[in-house]
Amino acid sequence: WRPNTSRVRTKKDLPHRIPNPSHMARYCYEGYVMDKYCIDRGTLLDNPTLSTLSNPEEHSVHCLVDVASCLNSPFELLEIEPNSDGVHCRAYTLSSASKAEAIALAREVGVCSTCSGAGTQTAGFSALFVGTIEGDVFNADEILALPAACPSDAVVATPQ
Repeated sequence: WRPNTSRVRTKKDLPHRIPNPSHMARYCYEGYVMDKYCIDRGTLLDNPTLSTLSNPEEHSVHCLVDVASCLNSPFELLEIEPNSDGVHCRAYTLSSASKAEAIALAREVGVCSTCSGAGTQTAGFSALFVGTIEGDVFNADEILALPAACPSDAVVATPQ
């Protein structure tokens, strides 16, 4: 057997090995936003008597978007519902771009020193994230304030 070298192959002829981002599945996921700094501490920085993963609803918007150690760490999405042990499991890490958008939304809906002043939420920042998932990283192209519904072109993500 000898390869046919009489014609040049183009990209169109090659098998598709890398998914085209425009054809990747879109997912939606509703979760609490938590900084990795507070997760790694094990307790909330702004309320050290509370376990981070058991009490994301108590994590202040101020801590998330004003405190440098929290703001400068990666952000993760936690499950809205706790498991049987009362723990809100870690679901996804936000991409850098998604983190920036989450910060912007938190400052819009929240109460903090860098917030817009229009919001009323003091703690437990959560949102609906819509986008693609690569490994454990959520790349949101939309972040919606709650309550919100999953768009019709997206499926509800199930963390592994």
